[in-house]
Amino acid sequence: MIHLPPEPDSVSLLPAGANPWPVSVYDVRPYTQHVFSTTFDPRFAENALSLQGADGRDFVGHAPASARITACGLVYPLTAPLADGALFTPYAMEQKWALFLRAGRLIVVRSWLLEVFVLVDATVGENELTLTAIHGVFLNEDETPEFTVGTLDFILRTHWMDEPYPAPLPPEYRDDPEMAAKWCFRVHGWFARFASYEPFSG
Repeated sequence: MIHLPPEPDSVSLLPAGANPWPVSVYDVRPYTQHVFSTTFDPRFAENALSLQGADGRDFVGHAPASARITACGLVYPLTAPLADGALFTPYAMEQKWALFLRAGRLIVVRSWLLEVFVLVDATVGENELTLTAIHGVFLNEDETPEFTVGTLDFILRTHWMDEPYPAPLPPEYRDDPEMAAKWCFRVHGWFARFASYEPFSG
């Protein structure tokens, strides 16, 4: 995968109080919203775009590579009944995740690979969606539980709820905004508009 380089000094740090969230965030939009993905393997692009119209049935029974289980207590309000099916499917290579709800499980798929990264125990109520346990990891076994929960929250808020929200950053990018922007695009594509190394919720 090849990325166009960012403009020098294009990524800025917005301190708490100068952004909508209670933490400092990097504004990575000058990079992530002006870069495109390319690949030498056409199967990756075909995989991502093949998910248009998918309802998640093909991923039922697939287990994440990691057996780690992380407790979480994420709750999202519902304004309409939520049925099994797609919560988000990508329509471009720059959208790296797909989301499906099936039989009490939220299925998080890495679109380029058509691989289930995470399964989440889900309860759909009349007025809210409650998530209680995350099976799998987003990066590796060394990621903290806070990072796992925060990443799931970010993906749901940006992909499903269509709201801007900071992506959690690994600690090694705390003082490197340009590398943080590149990491954001590599992992989350166009949906990464802001990012933070400070944990928070809500």
